[in-house]
Amino acid sequence: MNRVLCYCLSLAGLLMFESPYLASEEPEAPFFPLKPGTSWAYEGTAQWSASGERAASKKIRYSMKVSRVVERDNLRAAVVSGYPGDLDWSEGDRTALLSLIVETKDGRYYRIAPEQTDSALKRLADPSDKLDGLLLVDDWFLEKDPAAGKRYCDAESRVRDDGMYCWMVDSVETSEFRGVHGIPQTKLKALNLAFRTNPDDTEIKFVPGIGIMEYAYHHHGTIRETELRLVEFRRSSEP
Repeated sequence: MNRVLCYCLSLAGLLMFESPYLASEEPEAPFFPLKPGTSWAYEGTAQWSASGERAASKKIRYSMKVSRVVERDNLRAAVVSGYPGDLDWSEGDRTALLSLIVETKDGRYYRIAPEQTDSALKRLADPSDKLDGLLLVDDWFLEKDPAAGKRYCDAESRVRDDGMYCWMVDSVETSEFRGVHGIPQTKLKALNLAFRTNPDDTEIKFVPGIGIMEYAYHHHGTIRETELRLVEFRRSSEP
């Protein structure tokens, strides 16, 4: 009896160390979790010029959700509704629009705006289309190599002294996020991204494995401002 018990314990020990199923680690979370069903809910405020120099403001809630994903060659295109940038230059009441977030094999992310989404989806569905020009450098906003100082733009803008007209990683830091449903941790590594131009600037706080935590748009002249903060994150139930 003791000999049988020892044999069983020894076998169990071998399985724990040798079986790829028992000993495997949890798969690494995707840099930007763009699976169908993933959703982000934001709350914040919108401000705009009401009359003269007076500003009107409104509290808003806005949600982004991945409805489906199209894979083609080395591209993975997520169809999303309610990207925070849809609210730029609005009074916070704009209906959620459909746009694409496209991930390339080398870890770049492009956002195709709502007005180009239908044509882009038709091209992705056409096997004879070589997809030349589908991804434009002006739509490139993120990369899996999030080092501070990285710039995502065309070669001419990349060498500007003022850092304008480029998505730029201003800093990579540990930030504290409290009260976000679906995220148990409060301190997370975050990328502070910014796109600055003469008339306006856009800022994104991005956390790898979760997505956009904060979004802000500011116009430098006529008042048009949007500020959003993530309040709920729901990960896709798909494997």
